[in-house]
Amino acid sequence: MPQKTQPSEQDFNPHGDDLDARSAWLNFGSLTIEEALLKFRDHPMRYQDDFAFMGSHAFIFYFPVLDTYMRDFQVAEEADAVLPPVIVGSIITSQLDLSASSVLFPLHQNIRSLADYVFTHLRSLATEPRDQEWITSSWQKVYEALERDSAEMF
Repeated sequence: MPQKTQPSEQDFNPHGDDLDARSAWLNFGSLTIEEALLKFRDHPMRYQDDFAFMGSHAFIFYFPVLDTYMRDFQVAEEADAVLPPVIVGSIITSQLDLSASSVLFPLHQNIRSLADYVFTHLRSLATEPRDQEWITSSWQKVYEALERDSAEMF
């Protein structure tokens, strides 16, 4: 279950010296989930790094942005349209790999649900088989990271 309280600047940048986390704070720090979703939808390629580098507690709060974005995503005609689903998978894997396992554990069920969704909706995410394979590869890594994270818990 994602946290309900707005994350602080320290939640975004727990070590205080990460410029990427600081950028995430400046871009999303005061936004509601709805506002963050609108901002991310407008420019997912611009804001992807913010989700990759924000601290774990901020990521937990803003995870619904990525979840909603992916569930609403429809393949587009642009050549790089397949990138957002691949990148979101990579962001989640990165967060799972970089965070202490106990921190993101409350999100495991939500993350697994989203990964299951991606695998059952590949045709709405990409039309080309090679693009579907690329998405599959990215999201398979999410499952693997969940397994590693869960193993560290027990």
